[in-house]
Amino acid sequence: MNAVISSLDRNYRLCDTRITDSEIILYITSTLEKLCCPYCGTMTGRVHSYHTREIQDLPISDRKTILIVTTRKMKCINPECRHSTFA
Repeated sequence: MNAVISSLDRNYRLCDTRITDSEIILYITSTLEKLCCPYCGTMTGRVHSYHTREIQDLPISDRKTILIVTTRKMKCINPECRHSTFA
């Protein structure tokens, strides 16, 4: 299953899977260690906080499919940037 996620987007990996009779839950997280601030262009690896997004996808084999995606809010390290955080 991790190969499927990686083939869709190389920047994400599958962390865990839970399968029941009624649903499939996929836990996904980003593999990127550093991101570029979209406001000033500075690269940063400082994480401000983590957020979880729940996305309901199309059913697979008549089972409700849910993606639990852990995203990061990053902290810009450029003291001259007007935005201290970005997602």
